[in-house]
Amino acid sequence: MVKVYFEQTGGVIGRTIDMTIDSDSIPSQEAKQLEDLIDDTDFFNLPTELLPSGEEGAADYFSYDITIEKQQLKHKVETTDISMPQSLKPLVRYLRAKVQRK
Repeated sequence: MVKVYFEQTGGVIGRTIDMTIDSDSIPSQEAKQLEDLIDDTDFFNLPTELLPSGEEGAADYFSYDITIEKQQLKHKVETTDISMPQSLKPLVRYLRAKVQRK
């Protein structure tokens, strides 16, 4: 079982959206896709903060807080559109799409 807590803030209007996904409450094929995305990012080995250095940026980027619980593991990553590593982008795209369909 996997639980994902996702929050997106910022952007032009500064709106906050969030959701929780429990892999036990979604179709098994989708749960497998979610777990594969998490594994592909090596999520539990990412730093807790992947934030801009302060020199880069724009006023309208999004910030993301992602917390994932899987078995006995729990890890939170904070990142933004401009500081997010490439490996994390597919998972964030998936989560953003889920929020928009919510």
